[in-house]
Amino acid sequence: SFSSEEELLGHRSSHSVTAATPPASPHRCPTCGKTFKNSSGLARHRHGHAAERPFKCAVCPKTFTQLAGLVGHQ
Repeated sequence: SFSSEEELLGHRSSHSVTAATPPASPHRCPTCGKTFKNSSGLARHRHGHAAERPFKCAVCPKTFTQLAGLVGHQ
């Protein structure tokens, strides 16, 4: 017996597949811990932590780590 509906719902969710902890991703950013489904996503993400920002806007002083960021900005 449960003392509240909240406790009952919590108990029910413990039996569902979605309550299980997802498997650890092998593609985890060592800087911030964010995980990715593939290595290319992680590689792209890691450029964001780099100090180098080689893509500069011709109109304003904003710079970007990836060309896609600059293209989206323009």
